[in-house]
Amino acid sequence: MRYILEASGDPNSEGGFYGKVYRSGILLYETKDPFEFISYIEWSMIDTALERMEGFYQIHGGAVVKNNKGLILPAAPGSGKTTLTVGLTMNGFQCLSDDIALIAMQSLKLNPYPRNIFITEEKKDVFDRYGYNLPLRKSEWTDMGGWDFIFTPPPPMTIGAGVDFIIFPEYNPALKTELKEISRGKAMFKIIRESFNFYKFKDRGIDIIHRLVQKAECYQLTVNNLNEAVEIISDLFSPKDTKN
Repeated sequence: MRYILEASGDPNSEGGFYGKVYRSGILLYETKDPFEFISYIEWSMIDTALERMEGFYQIHGGAVVKNNKGLILPAAPGSGKTTLTVGLTMNGFQCLSDDIALIAMQSLKLNPYPRNIFITEEKKDVFDRYGYNLPLRKSEWTDMGGWDFIFTPPPPMTIGAGVDFIIFPEYNPALKTELKEISRGKAMFKIIRESFNFYKFKDRGIDIIHRLVQKAECYQLTVNNLNEAVEIISDLFSPKDTKN
């Protein structure tokens, strides 16, 4: 399967920019927006990479590790999972991914999918408001209407942690920040909804998700305040007091 990219023109000139993507001679995508062109290429590359990762169950969500315990944050776009993942990363968690949780089919261990996290000016203001001094670098795509900043998480030092917690975040400014335990059946349904490759596994996919939720604590997290959400999750990872 062969891809051909065509890009012509200058976005700052009168004629403007024009980009096309072909696969096996068939036109897949065309746009006059240079940033959308690059975004399409990026996601095409990610999609191709995921297609080749047949040994991993793939969930749309963040993934972090702390104290050898793993957490995944399955969620739809706009739920605040990237903001929460970055907040956790700045508070002692190791970031495996902000967008794609890779889980080994047999061992159910988490695997990193590291990549840059793109931050808009608006989102940077959110982090500034909560006191986060993110180590950002300016994006070269700002002038083309793209991302304003790039955040590169430190590479994770812990590899092969299991999934000890599954938290479904949902940003809602009208409600208080609150963590509620949910049933494993409801967690299974929500994971299926946020899975990239469930259709490939079918019955095996159900088995993988069932084993995953049986080993994890499952919660719904309503997020109003980022710092409160980070504190609530951090408490789950704190060593528990034991009584003799």
